[in-house]
Amino acid sequence: MDPRTVRVRARLATAGAVALTLLLASSTLAVTWSSQVRVPFGATREGVVNGHATAAVGSTVHVLAWTDSSVGYDRSTNAGTGWDTAVTIATKTASITYTPVGIAASGNLVVAVYKSKGPGNARGLLMRRSVDNGVTWDNPVKVSSYSSADNDMGDGDVAVAGKDVYVVWTARTTGKVYLRRSTDSGATLKPAQNIGTTASPFISGKEGEATVAASGKNAYIAWIPSADDKGIELLRSTDSGATWKPKQVLSSAGGSYIGPSASASGKTVLVSYNLSSGVVRVARSTNSGTSFSSSTVAPASDSTKAHDVVIVGGQARLSLVGDLPYVWVRSSANGGGTWAARSQAAPYGDTPNVTIAGGTTVVNFNIGAGGFSALTFAVHD
Repeated sequence: MDPRTVRVRARLATAGAVALTLLLASSTLAVTWSSQVRVPFGATREGVVNGHATAAVGSTVHVLAWTDSSVGYDRSTNAGTGWDTAVTIATKTASITYTPVGIAASGNLVVAVYKSKGPGNARGLLMRRSVDNGVTWDNPVKVSSYSSADNDMGDGDVAVAGKDVYVVWTARTTGKVYLRRSTDSGATLKPAQNIGTTASPFISGKEGEATVAASGKNAYIAWIPSADDKGIELLRSTDSGATWKPKQVLSSAGGSYIGPSASASGKTVLVSYNLSSGVVRVARSTNSGTSFSSSTVAPASDSTKAHDVVIVGGQARLSLVGDLPYVWVRSSANGGGTWAARSQAAPYGDTPNVTIAGGTTVVNFNIGAGGFSALTFAVHD
């Protein structure tokens, strides 16, 4: 199979996969990993998507997972030491199945985005929000819909900053990259904006692997624009997505089938991406995206298959997984200016995603558990 048909950023756990959560205190760059603690989703074939399947505000961690064609949500209010009873926010039926896309949070607002398949060839991109820190959830809102399997949408991403909500995705038939946004905490959504295009191939069309980040009134959307997965482009807005500055090219040599990951805090923006050689780089801006510089964070010899980046204040983290397949974390105490040596978070894993909760780094990833059985765990220091 052409590796470009395997989209890593939104790839779900396959049969026999299990999600783990790993926690690392960021008060120092010394790393100690704890033993596993069960995250009680309570279903088989669980797994997290690669990318933004984990979000945090303060010490509260929010996790979105695939639970055998349904979408489950769980949270920890103490940075992963203990977990609430999981809830299902999209339950499969005889005619409709669901897959998670991403989750984002700001204050007590939590926004989860997921896809539906069915009935028949119908496809949908949906959003649910909680305004009480994940305790209760509003009814789902349809972000986008398509009438046939051949006119599908990509998996996309979600970001929240204050009352501003951003959902991005790719229309796989046309290659158009779309945004829908809200300025009232997700109570209403404004009409879709076509903010870019992609020719990057996907098994059923095109897929830009769009990612979105936000801080204050600033928003940033990055995606793969070209055939053969070449390059990384970025748009930025300084007015909550009402208007967008001219497109920027972060890399013209980006490549492979791994989509970018973006995160923002204050005026600092980080975008991790791959080169076709397998090198992983992080583009960094300290002036709200006006200009960027890039540094290498993983060599080609690591054969990185997936990565995710997060920044909170001056603390930045990058999770990586390669062919070995060890799960690694690289830490920065100066907002991605320099990176400490990598730490092995686990001896095996896949599809890592990372966030920071109350000074603790949280990394979710999947591991094979054999057969179709799987469990979800957390570890902390």
